[in-house]
Amino acid sequence: MSERPYQKLIVWKEADALCLFTYEITKSFPSEEKFALVHQMRRSAYGIPMCIVEGNARKTVKDKKNFLLMSLASLEELHYQYSLAMRLGYIDQSIFNKADDHIMRTSFLLRKLRDSL
Repeated sequence: MSERPYQKLIVWKEADALCLFTYEITKSFPSEEKFALVHQMRRSAYGIPMCIVEGNARKTVKDKKNFLLMSLASLEELHYQYSLAMRLGYIDQSIFNKADDHIMRTSFLLRKLRDSL
């Protein structure tokens, strides 16, 4: 199977790793959060790499930048959701720090890619 163009992007690889990390972490959340915080965190997490993919397929620079901006917005949502999960006691500080590191790297790469267009 050949590699798709978006799969060559370092920012997509980082966003994909963050998405997989989020799915793994939210498996241990309380069952009452399945359709609440878990759903929202997963939605934010998969929205990040999906917007990168869609933006990468767009023809105009304006469209590409718009999708990268949406990816950044989902990333900020996810950061808040991790913070909330920690304050609710669903994750500890070390898990939050790992997520925060992923988020910071992804944010840096997204901003650099967007600025380069």
